[in-house]
Amino acid sequence: MNAKYKILQVTNLTESMMMDCYYIAARSRPSNADDIYYTLQNNVNNRGHIMFVAMGQDHTVHGFISGHLVPKHVGVTETEIDWVFVNSQCQRHGIGGALMRAYMEYCSDHGATQAVVKPARTIQAKQFYTKHGFIPRSVISMVRNLARGR
Repeated sequence: MNAKYKILQVTNLTESMMMDCYYIAARSRPSNADDIYYTLQNNVNNRGHIMFVAMGQDHTVHGFISGHLVPKHVGVTETEIDWVFVNSQCQRHGIGGALMRAYMEYCSDHGATQAVVKPARTIQAKQFYTKHGFIPRSVISMVRNLARGR
């Protein structure tokens, strides 16, 4: 582990942590930052979602991962990763990988047999997930025909 940060599991997000997460998300996805802020806070504090943060020596969040366990059927549980963000100034220092390892270990220890992520939005995200053992899986989408009379 890098001496500049610690990976910590979070079960109750403080306002300070939330602001750090908002800042990180806003730099990566400005149009989604508000949604990420409120959803993350509700999911972790009220719905028991799983969250790990990379906490710097300066007591600020340098990155985070969040997701949840999903029982599929008897004996099969998946984990769905909602978000992985690392402060742009801290990328390429092993923080994302350390967060992923902590999250995967936790989920495996709690019965998950498979991890699922939504399609990566950027080339960097796709490369990150591939590096950590993820492979493409078919995506199911719903389509509505907009032609009149059909």
